[in-house]
Amino acid sequence: MLLLATLLAAQTVKSIEGQWAGTLENTGGDTLPLTLRIVRSAAGDLSGTLDSLKDGIYGLPLRGLNLTGDSVTFEVPLARASFTGGLAGDRMIGQSGNGQ
Repeated sequence: MLLLATLLAAQTVKSIEGQWAGTLENTGGDTLPLTLRIVRSAAGDLSGTLDSLKDGIYGLPLRGLNLTGDSVTFEVPLARASFTGGLAGDRMIGQSGNGQ
């Protein structure tokens, strides 16, 4: 299943780091509120977690978080999901797929 995601930064965007809040919308129009938290280590590596507020699930680790230019990709292994998209001003917009 392919889902559309729009996440808004909690601050003025200068980088991908920080807290992002938004929704994941399925093809039927149902939405799922999500929060991403992204940090950069001293070595420059990105990592993050995903919260699914409606499901009461917090702190799912992101894997393979990558920012190249404005393009963003990551996986959420515990949810069998992935995201491919990009930064557009204070938004992160893209598509999410899952393994179901």
